[in-house]
Amino acid sequence: MSKVFISYKRADKAKAAVIRAKLEALGVPLFIDEEIPATEHFGTAINERLQAASAVLVLWSQLSAKSPQPGEVNWVHAEAHYALDHHMFVGTCVEKLPPGTLGVPFNTLQAPDISDWFDAGAPASHRQWQHVLDAIGRLIKRPALAEFAIVLERDDLEAKRAFLRAHRDDPGAARFAEELETLVRTEFDEQMQKAQLRIDRRKTMAERKLAECKKEFERRLDDLRAGHHFMPPEPLHVLNDNVQMLQEKEVFLTRQLEEQRFRADEAESEVQRIIEKAGALDGELVATRAEGVEQARMIEALTLELAAAKVASEKHRRVEGQPAAKPNPVAKIQHRSRPLMTSGVAMLGLVVGIVAAPSVRVGLGIQAGAVSDGQLDARERDIGARERALAKKQADLDGLEQRATTRESDLAKREAAVGMNETALKKRGDDLNRLQTDLAAAEERLRGRVAEADKAQAAPTRREQAVEQQEKAVALNDRTGSTAAPASQSARASECDAFAAYQFDPDRPKASGSQDQMTDIPVEKALAACSEALAAAGNDVLKRRLSVELGRVYAAQGTAQAKDDEAAAHRSFAKAVELWTAAAKLGSGQAYNLLGVYYQGNFAVAKAGGGRFEPLKPPNLALAWQNYLASAKLNNPTGLTNAGVVLIGLDESFGSNAPRDEAKGRQYLEMARASGFPRAAEKIDDAKRQGKGYPKDLSAGIN
Repeated sequence: MSKVFISYKRADKAKAAVIRAKLEALGVPLFIDEEIPATEHFGTAINERLQAASAVLVLWSQLSAKSPQPGEVNWVHAEAHYALDHHMFVGTCVEKLPPGTLGVPFNTLQAPDISDWFDAGAPASHRQWQHVLDAIGRLIKRPALAEFAIVLERDDLEAKRAFLRAHRDDPGAARFAEELETLVRTEFDEQMQKAQLRIDRRKTMAERKLAECKKEFERRLDDLRAGHHFMPPEPLHVLNDNVQMLQEKEVFLTRQLEEQRFRADEAESEVQRIIEKAGALDGELVATRAEGVEQARMIEALTLELAAAKVASEKHRRVEGQPAAKPNPVAKIQHRSRPLMTSGVAMLGLVVGIVAAPSVRVGLGIQAGAVSDGQLDARERDIGARERALAKKQADLDGLEQRATTRESDLAKREAAVGMNETALKKRGDDLNRLQTDLAAAEERLRGRVAEADKAQAAPTRREQAVEQQEKAVALNDRTGSTAAPASQSARASECDAFAAYQFDPDRPKASGSQDQMTDIPVEKALAACSEALAAAGNDVLKRRLSVELGRVYAAQGTAQAKDDEAAAHRSFAKAVELWTAAAKLGSGQAYNLLGVYYQGNFAVAKAGGGRFEPLKPPNLALAWQNYLASAKLNNPTGLTNAGVVLIGLDESFGSNAPRDEAKGRQYLEMARASGFPRAAEKIDDAKRQGKGYPKDLSAGIN
């Protein structure tokens, strides 16, 4: 049932439509008179909707605000009065209204002016529109409606999460929760897909290593047969996923961690010793300062006494008519004394006061005429000695302060070094923990791969099974003398798959075998099986699949012939191109990709007598690009990969024969990787390390 009833004049229909759209986008159920069917009575429908509403939004304009004349019906006024009586009135001005336009009682009610809101693009953050939403939200029991409108318009994930936490009961919260869930689920699925691709890629690499190990074992058997020293390859060592390297790194980091801890302990001990020495120096410094202050006081007292005695002596000489005394030693004392002593001017004033006061003279033990020049000189020498002692103490004090400053500086440096050691120690510990985690994961992968290797060695491959079935059928025909075909059409096609199919060709049935390396195709057996199967093929899908595989057989034959018979090799490759062209016309993406490889000149091989055999000379890069692109458009993983590396510039050999489109190239490569094609992942890592089409990442693909 509608919760908001929109009341408006027909002339304001366009503005009412904007408001309706904004409220519906916020999930607000509403009613507008346009929804009344033609078969329903208008007045009855209006009354029913008003009675069911929780809020009535009245749009005031100059026409709707105009009071009705006698006998005239103004639906907006009537609906507004009903809303006011039932406490669900929300008014807003959609036009600028002159003062006095609204009559009583509506001129006493709040009516936010949103007249400029429409021309501004109807933003959710408009202040007056926010007031309208607040009023509606209170009436329909959605107090966060205004905030929801802003968050919805901003489309900010953090803001949506904050709204979800603060207003879980608001209907908009469920909407945000669904959006966030979809987003995180998509991200999680992408990560899962990447993880699965990594597993598939490593599995493929492990299977390839095991296959090479098996071939190496067969080659080394020749040494055994010849009586030489025989040392078989170790499959577990082949599958070793850097476990030994990780273990050695763990030992190295553990030793470094222990060394860092030892250094940290030494640094802490040294810091403690420095702190103790600094404490002792502080005590010595305090004692020396106290002693210096006491010495200064003694010098000051002696200086005062000497000055007073000198003044009294001079006065006595004048009375007795004796010659003038030597220059005043007070001036010398004041000249030599340190800043701890009182200034000369203040000292003379104090001396005059002492001389003028007999009681003071008596207290100091100075009698007029009782002090001789010899006594004055002795006192002066005593003061000089004390000054020198004080100067020495001051020098010692300065030295102590300097040593204390140096010690404090050393202490600060040691503390900084300890902090750095602690940080390095923590980092080493984190590295060790990560390394132990990687080591555990590597060991788990190794155990899984060993189990897969045991299973792979215990069971024959699909190709070997197909060959075994074929040989049994031939043997049965030899015993019975039958001239019938050795196997059915389906069995023959399966044999062709086992001999010459490419594992990642989408046309290859998943249950069929494959042979990815052309050089490993048994040409004679494959020619017989694939030719017979192609001749009996009954539909286009089977024909194009077998044509691709038979073309690979001829390409393998041409590669082998190129070493000593170039003419025969050219004929074999011409046959391969003919078959691939026919398959491409039937819609084979793999055929288009093989044609691209051919026209790019990638089938060139070394000849026995030196030099290289090139089936196509010179390469036709424009035609190669066209075929790669056609293969990619058919979603063939190899074609997507080859086209992708060209588009991002990882393969620069095409020059102007192919465009550069990094976005499209990344798209092709990601599609190929998503299909499970391991070479696509390798090329993406190459591109990242070189900074081609992707941000540069030198560690990409390095596990």
